[in-house]
Amino acid sequence: RSKLQMSPLVGRWDHVVNGKDHYDIFFEVTGELTGTAGDARWLRKSKSALTLRWLDPNAPNGAWVDEVQLSADGKRYFGKNQNGVTIEGKRVPN
Repeated sequence: RSKLQMSPLVGRWDHVVNGKDHYDIFFEVTGELTGTAGDARWLRKSKSALTLRWLDPNAPNGAWVDEVQLSADGKRYFGKNQNGVTIEGKRVPN
């Protein structure tokens, strides 16, 4: 099994934009994000850094890009998108 398949990030997350808009999303083994309209992907850049990219024709340059930091236990993330809007996420237990 690859490290990607064994990633503890794979699974269901509560994704929160600006402290109020909640999205029930799923981090797929393939690097895709599912549960929202449109194409979206996740990429773990380091042990603690993660990029979430959501294609949207209304977003700057055609995509929302969330740069977030993972908590030490890997069950939360927090950061901002390219417009400075607060982004948070919490792993939903199975």
